[in-house]
Order: sequence, then C-alpha cells, then structure tokens
Amino acid sequence: MKFKLNTCPNCKEILKGRNISICPYCGIDLINTNESNNDLEIFDNVWMVNDDIYNIWLLTDNIAKENIRYEGKLDELEHDIKYNVMRNESWHPEDLAYIQEINQLVQEGIIKKTTSYWFSSPFPSVYKAIHSGKLKVLGKKYHFKGGDDIVWQCQMGREMHNLDGPVLIGRFTPKKLRMLCKEMENATKGSRMIISR
Repeated sequence: MKFKLNTCPNCKEILKGRNISICPYCGIDLINTNESNNDLEIFDNVWMVNDDIYNIWLLTDNIAKENIRYEGKLDELEHDIKYNVMRNESWHPEDLAYIQEINQLVQEGIIKKTTSYWFSSPFPSVYKAIHSGKLKVLGKKYHFKGGDDIVWQCQMGREMHNLDGPVLIGRFTPKKLRMLCKEMENATKGSRMIISR
C-alpha cells in the first residue's frame, strides 16, 4: 500500500503532520512560499502523514541536525533522542501542542525563530518574542515579554528547571557547549545555555 506525502520545497525533507505551516526542519514559511510541494510515494514501513508522535527529529533544530550529521554523530543523537529524550515512547500530547502553538505564534509574527538552538538533546530551536504574549499548551498558559527567549524542554530539563510543562522562557546566554540528554545528569542545575550559530 502506498501513501503520498509532501516534501518541503526548500530542504526537501518529508513533511509528516497535518496543517504544517512552518517546515520543522528548515523553518521556511510553507503558507506563503510560491513553490509547490513535490509528492513522494512511500510504503507501509514509513510514518503516515499524521504520525508526528514517532518522528525522532520533530523537535530537533535543522542546523543542529546538520552540524551533528557533518560530525558523523547523527546515529548517536538519534539513539539519545529515542531512548533518553523520548524514553523509548512517542512524543507526548504536550510536545505536539507546543509545536503547533509555536508555529501559530511564528505565523502571527509574535515570535520568530532565532539562529540558535538549545544546548542539550534533542537540540530544539530557540525562539525570540517580538511582542509580549502567551503560549498555550494543553490548557497551561506561559506568558512572555518582548525580547524573551522561548525553548522546548525535555523531561530531564523540566526536572532541572522545576517546570510544570515543556516550555522554558527567559533571557538565555549563548555558550559553546552541546551535550546529549544522557550526559545532562552531571550538568549544573539551573544552567541556561543555547548554541549560537
């Protein structure tokens, strides 16, 4: 049995999910692009269009992924995301709700994707608030002010920062550090770092 999936007109990654307005891999605005998506035929053993819950790379910044691929460590990162970030499960509803809300806020021009990503696996993109506003994830509201940085946090990050959800908001300091989730246990508690590109 075959399915048709769309690919991003910019980076050519397979787009897995419904109503995607921003490419999760390269950040291009898919609504306003003049290029048409190419159809790609795939088979049963590949994720269906609405199966973002199993997409290992769903929350990984595209530049982080390419940097790690260049270093020859993509398999190590994939293993870390699957077993230490996702804990051999799927993404949780709050993770998917975070992505959806972030895409909506980017579309509305309230936040923008920065040229940085978070220091720990899965190396999610950091967003900058252009205006004050709120991010809603499954009924929880996270308020931010213009100039604030916004980033997704894995379960270990949530525990380190005493968060009640997947959102960390603050003013982050760029550092030249990158670590896998499995290495975070020895990290300094409360450390807030991003990788500048």
